[in-house]
Order: sequence, then structure tokens, then C-alpha cells
Amino acid sequence: FESYKAITNPLVFYFKYQKAKKYYNKADYSEKYVYYPLHYQPEASTIVCAQKYEKQLYFIDSWAKSIPADTKLYVKEHYAILGHRDLSFYKELKKYPNVVLIDPWESSRKLMEHAQAVTTLTGTAGWEAMLLRKPVFIGGNIFFDNAPGVIKISDIYLNYLPEMDRWEKPDRDQTVKYLCEYFRTLHKGNVYAANPKSLEPDNIRNIVSALYEQMLILKGNK
Repeated sequence: FESYKAITNPLVFYFKYQKAKKYYNKADYSEKYVYYPLHYQPEASTIVCAQKYEKQLYFIDSWAKSIPADTKLYVKEHYAILGHRDLSFYKELKKYPNVVLIDPWESSRKLMEHAQAVTTLTGTAGWEAMLLRKPVFIGGNIFFDNAPGVIKISDIYLNYLPEMDRWEKPDRDQTVKYLCEYFRTLHKGNVYAANPKSLEPDNIRNIVSALYEQMLILKGNK
């Protein structure tokens, strides 16, 4: 609850957002840039699934030191958590001449479409960019890290240009085939604990059934 106080208190939220606005910039789509949407913290998407880069400033620092001189790193805050992040984070970003904090109200889709590449730790922006067949750099463990066009990196430092040189744009058929294979592995059931429906009897039965099916498959593979 402590982490969400600033969001649940409209007055605190409003004043924190007003202070943060001066750090936001409009995107210049004529520039070359890599797009990085910030993750909410604390959250399992970074603490559990991207432990090396849980401190996002470290990830941003690695990118800032790896992209060429004619390329920027566009970092965008999520509009849903405006006012949550400490302003000291934004002040650190301003120290980098090639890092631009983008206005949260800019279109994420448009930012992806015009980007040289998209990078995320484990965010769904990577999934969306993969569907657009853009180069996607993943810094954590996520279900689509083996998708066509996705580059899973243990260290981006000085590896951006070599990886981009090796990257080949997947054709549409490759992407469709991957999606078909992925959807074949899905089971009924909602495992999102924050959703009250996840505790309904029918949903629990679906989850148990899916787990049992997987156990039988694993047993048969031994």
C-alpha cells in the first residue's frame, strides 16, 4: 500500500505530476532513436524477471553508452503511474545528452513504429514491437523472448551495433507461425491474483486441469 499512496491520493498525485511535467519532452520523429518504456517499480517484472537490470538507471546507462552518436534513447514514463516516481530519477536522466524523457501522453504505437529498435526488460511493449516486426532487445526473462526478431541480451553495453548488424527482419509468415505455435500452448484459466475472478471455482478448476495436463506431459517425456 505504501508504494501506491501517491497514486491513490489525488491531491498528492496532482502536485507530483505538476513538478514532473518540466522534465517531459515531445518526441522528434525525424531523429534516430531506440525506444524504452519505463517499468513500474517495485514489481515482479523487474525484481524477479530482470534481476540484473532491476535498477533501471543501470540499464539506461548501458544503453546511453552503447548507441551511436547520431541516435538517442527515448525513455517514456507510463501515464498510469504519473507522479509515482521520485523526481531524482528524472534528474539523473537529464545528465545524459543522448537520453530524452518523453511525454507520457505521446503515442507508444507511433514511438515504436518510428524507432530504430525497441528495448524493454520484460514489458508488453516488446510483444507489441515484435508484432510490428521491429528489432526488440529484451533484458529479462519473458514468455516471448524466443520470438522472431527478438534479441535477448545479458549485457547491452557495446553490443547494440553488432546485434543490429546481425538482425534480420522476420517475414510475416514467420511471425504468424510463431503466434500459432504460441497460442497452441495456452490453457483456460486466469492466474492474475489481483483479479477477483481468479478465485472463482470455475477458474480454479481450469488452472488445476491445465497444471494436471502439463504434469502428465512431463511424466510422459521422462
